[in-house]
Amino acid sequence: MTTRAITNSSFGNVNTTAAFRELTLQEKADRAVVDSELEYLVYWVDITRFVQDRWGFIQDGLLNDYTRLFDFNSTKGFYCKEESVDGLCGIHQLIARQEFARLDMLGNADGRLQRQELYAEFPPDGNSAFKKDWDCDTAVAFGKAKNMGGSGLAILAWEEAFGKSQQIFDASFKDPLLRNYWTVCGLNGSSTPLVLSGNISKDSSRFEWLGHKSFDKDDKGRLMRGIKGLADDDNNVYIVNVVVRHTVTKEHVAYKPHVLQRRSPIYEAAETSGPQQMTIIYAAIGSAIGIVAIFVAAVIYSKSRKSRPKLRIVKTGHTGPLLAQM
Repeated sequence: MTTRAITNSSFGNVNTTAAFRELTLQEKADRAVVDSELEYLVYWVDITRFVQDRWGFIQDGLLNDYTRLFDFNSTKGFYCKEESVDGLCGIHQLIARQEFARLDMLGNADGRLQRQELYAEFPPDGNSAFKKDWDCDTAVAFGKAKNMGGSGLAILAWEEAFGKSQQIFDASFKDPLLRNYWTVCGLNGSSTPLVLSGNISKDSSRFEWLGHKSFDKDDKGRLMRGIKGLADDDNNVYIVNVVVRHTVTKEHVAYKPHVLQRRSPIYEAAETSGPQQMTIIYAAIGSAIGIVAIFVAAVIYSKSRKSRPKLRIVKTGHTGPLLAQM
């Protein structure tokens, strides 16, 4: 499963003392891209506490608190702490409900969203509020098909059709005074470089910039870097990014950061039957060894700038924890 990046890439120069004449901007722009002149460094940061403080908690069957999940689609073992009309309480669903309440209060506060309320907030026709292939008509039709009668858009239909949750979630991270994971300076100041072993529990001072020959490659030639030791005891949330530096021009570039969530192994009550009904507690699936970051090499200095740095996160092992799509 892949994640989706928080947008923005960073192009910048880092002041270093060169043993040769500093290249002019034109010389840097004209210089051909050569793999041997590029080095890469993976950065990571644990933002679980921020997600907890901003978006709250959910609970398991034993009333233990866990970091709220990004999405709550067919999720077993976790429950909403707050009242939810459909029992779904992921961050995306929570945002949709908060936006529903806000828009309804701007209108007639009748517990339904009317077209006029959407027109005012999402001009000209309200349709920009919805996911791809959805509009006001299809959302209302969905509600009627699910027996959500009445005038206007019901909250469950809105929750299904609302398309701005990801944008609002991403915006919650983008406070450049506190969290900046999409620029070189921000990563240097607030993130941790990945050590050679790829294990985040090791001494973070033992990192090195690596050339492309030090990485494995996938079948498309993209560079791969394993990351181990990520905790998954609390639906932990991490940001992973990559910085590449040009050893000749001294330019540094940050890729697009990715947010990922490690689904916690939890305890669930198994279904039982028979005369001696007992609550059986069993452990859910455990963790895989780690994840793999895959990133495109040698494209960032393209003169045309048509190719942007891209980073993917994939899980390893068929028993791995969830990496929610973002």
